[in-house]
Amino acid sequence: AHPLALPFEGPYIDWDVIPPDVTVEYWQDVNIQLQVTAIAGIDYYWLNDTTYFSVDVFGVITNSSNLAFGTYPLEIRVYDSYGHYCTAVILISVQDNTPPEWVVAPTLQIVELAEVWTYDLDATDVSGLNVWGLNDTSRFFINSEGIISMNYMLPEGTYWLQVWVSDTVGNTLVGVFEVQVVDTQEPVWAYEPADQLLAYGNPFSYPVSAIDPSTIDYYWIDDAINFAIDGDGLIINNTILNCGVYSLEIRAYDIHGHYCIAVIEIAIVDVTVPSIDHPSDITYVEGETGHTIL
Repeated sequence: AHPLALPFEGPYIDWDVIPPDVTVEYWQDVNIQLQVTAIAGIDYYWLNDTTYFSVDVFGVITNSSNLAFGTYPLEIRVYDSYGHYCTAVILISVQDNTPPEWVVAPTLQIVELAEVWTYDLDATDVSGLNVWGLNDTSRFFINSEGIISMNYMLPEGTYWLQVWVSDTVGNTLVGVFEVQVVDTQEPVWAYEPADQLLAYGNPFSYPVSAIDPSTIDYYWIDDAINFAIDGDGLIINNTILNCGVYSLEIRAYDIHGHYCIAVIEIAIVDVTVPSIDHPSDITYVEGETGHTIL
């Protein structure tokens, strides 16, 4: 050294910014830029934990593998070419404060009365989904896969459901949607009404039956002069039916005015065999007159 030069009194290497503790979300990568001043220049960087972390030649620390939840203490050193170094110990915390997200958010569900209905909810979370739940367990059920079903056949109406799913560390996602149970379908015949054949003079009686989830309200026929139908679907004749063919339209209505329809033909035939009066034998005596044969 020059004889007039003053001895160097400062540190040979030191932090420009002391590395702070770091907290990252479970799905985030660690990225720490070290800032150091070294009189003789930086030779290399050193970490005490190279299982989970690495540092490149530019002083950037990153995680070398996926980090589980928890806190990782990390000692950091930066060396100059003379072996001087500065050191710091920091804590790197990995946490999950992010709730799950809907893949598709729950939306309005319109369900036909008596329909076998299920609704598959779909959410995602980096730490994994844990528990599904809903607010109305008396009417609905949700399984561990997020599939909702009805506990029994619900009557027509509007049902509001709140559903939620938590991740493995307790963060919760909540959704609210509406289930409308409606009846837009017409009744159906339990058995299709068929044409009928009746002997003249006999009473007519023919039952028809329709089914509907909202119940059958009433039955109707288009010929109320010759026929009648009761609330159970039994058709009878109102009058003595003459021989011939009667066309009859039949309807079954539900409580919403939807109906099913059928048209049958009722044939009245005379099956009575005509009777013939045969004349009695007549004995003639020769010479007698005045006999008349009818």
